[in-house]
Amino acid sequence: FNYPENSVIKSMADVDRLGIKTFFCSNVCAMYRRSIFDMVGGFSEPAIFNEDMVFAHAAMQKGFKVAYCGDARVCHSHNYSGLMQLKRNFDNGVSQAMHPEVFASVSSEKEGLRMLSDSCKSLIKSGHPLSVLALIWQSGCKYLGFFMGKRYRYLPGALVRAVSLNRNFWDHI
Repeated sequence: FNYPENSVIKSMADVDRLGIKTFFCSNVCAMYRRSIFDMVGGFSEPAIFNEDMVFAHAAMQKGFKVAYCGDARVCHSHNYSGLMQLKRNFDNGVSQAMHPEVFASVSSEKEGLRMLSDSCKSLIKSGHPLSVLALIWQSGCKYLGFFMGKRYRYLPGALVRAVSLNRNFWDHI
């Protein structure tokens, strides 16, 4: 869903068409030209999550483009429990709340619903309809974490630390 076969070059001109996917960039499989990385100011700090997307946005704001190479191959996966999904997506929500210049005008929720719908259809089509229940559980945990993370400023500090996947981050805030 996030890594299609088709390659694409993205710029700020694509925001209306691609939404949040305009800035999608994953450090797991990204390469940065050092001179541009330094010129843009590197990754913003402190960064709890999405430093790659925040950087892509900053580079695009300066007129650069981001290339996605669909034929590249990287092996990387997570096998998170529902609680771990909640914590990871809490940090994602925190990051988005901390960077409204990137995320305020694009919807993650819309993209998440599209991924959930596509995944449900794929599971049913492939003969795994009972797996839809696990997908809904995982997706619910993701959304709850994300929802809470976007509102972290209104939560007690102890709860924020308990729910965050990156507890050490809060030592620097």
